Amino acid sequence: MMAEGIFYLILFILGLMVGSFLNVVIYRFPRQLSVIFPRSSCPACEQPLQVKDLVPVLSYLLLRGRCRYCGDSIGIRYSLVELATAVLFVAVPWYQEVTLGAATNLFLLCLLLVISLIDIDFRRIPNVLLGIGLGTGVLLRLVDSIWGTMPWAEWADAGLGMLVGGGVMLVIFILGKGGMGAGDFKLMIMVGFFVGLHGVLLVLLLGFLLGGGFAVIMLMLRRLTRKDMVPFGPFLSLAVVIEVFWGSQILAWYLNL
Repeated sequence: MMAEGIFYLILFILGLMVGSFLNVVIYRFPRQLSVIFPRSSCPACEQPLQVKDLVPVLSYLLLRGRCRYCGDSIGIRYSLVELATAVLFVAVPWYQEVTLGAATNLFLLCLLLVISLIDIDFRRIPNVLLGIGLGTGVLLRLVDSIWGTMPWAEWADAGLGMLVGGGVMLVIFILGKGGMGAGDFKLMIMVGFFVGLHGVLLVLLLGFLLGGGFAVIMLMLRRLTRKDMVPFGPFLSLAVVIEVFWGSQILAWYLNL
């Protein structure tokens, strides 16, 4: 029991570190900056940060959310991304056991976290990230088919997921005449490969319910107008989280109705 606790503690710390790197990707990638060089600096005073300034979450708490050098406030979102990634690193293997399939889902969810925040900030989903996601997904599934437990027949399900997920969103994109971004249907091609046919249908349904519900609430509160664009990627990503953790239970509940 203690060994298991230590294992998940290590995963949590590893998740914090990966989350710190994801923050770098979220900030630099859409600005076409290297995610490796130069080292991180304060966005306000551009002072390069030292190791003691970059300890995930802890540095933010010790510095009380301010830059050590200029005193400018540091957004709490950086720490929230680190914590969210750490929680995923613990929750996915705990829920699905330590398998290559769980590692594949963990990769997908971390990538969707990056994509969602870039979509919120810039209203676009970089094609390169989608290509990296799909390519890595193919590689992980290939390894799982050869040396793991994934049946080769699941490749057909992955293909159907890509076709249906991308096809539905493409039709909406064409008929919507600009009401939805091209990145959304490309995103669903990638997601469809990971979650398969049944999974992508659930993701589409939940994504539209979540996105539509949010839009209705914001319109009622007069925070949005009918002309405002709402990024759809975050809602699709949240739907994927629900599908990964509770998709089978939701499907079973639906079939028992």
